[in-house]
Amino acid sequence: MYCPYCNENLLSSSSEKLSNREVEVFECKRCNKKSYIVKLKAYEENPIGYTLASGLFIGSFYVSFPLNIMMLIVAIIIAIYLMMNKDTIVYKPQKELYDEEENSSSSIFFVLIFIAVVVFIFNNGSEDKPIGKKVVFKSTKDMDIRLKGYREAVEWYKESSVFSESAFNLGNFYINKYKDYIKAIKYYKEAYKIDSLEKAAFKIALAYEDLENYEEAIEWYFKLMKSDGLIRSDALMNIALLYKSKLKDYTNAIKYYEIAIKEYIYGARRGIAWLYHENLKDDIKASAYMINRLTITKDKEKDKEELNDLINFFKNRWNISDETIKKGYELQLTMPGLPRRYKGGI
Repeated sequence: MYCPYCNENLLSSSSEKLSNREVEVFECKRCNKKSYIVKLKAYEENPIGYTLASGLFIGSFYVSFPLNIMMLIVAIIIAIYLMMNKDTIVYKPQKELYDEEENSSSSIFFVLIFIAVVVFIFNNGSEDKPIGKKVVFKSTKDMDIRLKGYREAVEWYKESSVFSESAFNLGNFYINKYKDYIKAIKYYKEAYKIDSLEKAAFKIALAYEDLENYEEAIEWYFKLMKSDGLIRSDALMNIALLYKSKLKDYTNAIKYYEIAIKEYIYGARRGIAWLYHENLKDDIKASAYMINRLTITKDKEKDKEELNDLINFFKNRWNISDETIKKGYELQLTMPGLPRRYKGGI
């Protein structure tokens, strides 16, 4: 050790307690001046490391498997590293003791870091569990005995009031394993209640279809009408199909098929064409929608083949005349609600 005043190496040392801190006091034999080294506690030597390890350890209790195990392993590795490297830092004697106010500010700074780490873990490690929300896992006391032989199902049951995916998985389990639609609907509804899980609403609608409760199925499909993408398209087509095939409400079936057609949803024109042919016996409109499905490409031979296949379908399957087919072609050229027109002729 060197004296910070005269750079002399001839120092005598003693331990004292100054300002409530353990201090190593050095006295220079040359200039007779005193210098100090504050004995730091373990967490003071490497505050960032200990803050990170503590944050990971505490945060591991608030996330699910396997993330919690990974966090614990990282926390243990950091702790072992800090223990192995303890006291390897060589501190130089200071002319004065650390300022208490500076120490206080430093402590507050690292407390804030610790809080930030925990908040980050809550936000990113457990997306289904909002910060500040009391988390209560279900007791297995009242659990369905059928679940007890399946470890994953037991875990889903305990977490089903907190995590939407756990409740959703439990719903799938009841349908796939036992065809128990009532129980499945119960847990799908829990999943939907937690964070409006769209796929849970879709599964509820499908389950009600299997139970032949078509009005309730439609109500759940309606909840998906504000969604985007494939799940909305499927819900819209299923609404139209239920009105057509199960409820025989052709007015509403046409309404939702027409919405689907405007949104370019695959199968909508074919669906409404069959409705007009089978249910309303209007083959002009039926053929109009089927003809409108034809496309014009650069491959004229292929286009001609597709047209001939459709005409043969009209004559052999639907038993409609050439005159009706021609009227259908002309109708689709002017009929409102179609996204495009087929102008390749008949």
